[in-house]
Amino acid sequence: MLPGAVSTASLSEPQKPAPIAPADSPGEAADLLDDFLIALLDLPGWSDPGSWLWNDVAAVLPDELFDRIDRWMEVRFAPI
Repeated sequence: MLPGAVSTASLSEPQKPAPIAPADSPGEAADLLDDFLIALLDLPGWSDPGSWLWNDVAAVLPDELFDRIDRWMEVRFAPI
């Protein structure tokens, strides 16, 4: 084996995620989406609207979904 190479014997099979129950209500689903978007926006590169990461995601979103997320961001991050 070459120096720095990784043996395939040391790679484990990917683990399947545990099943997740659906949200109990539309309000719970909205809260989960809210938490998800906040977590994404906390990642480096997401908070900058000019970043390649945001541009790549925004380019594939349907217009209606993009507009809804854009409005959500305006409300969520509006100055108090």
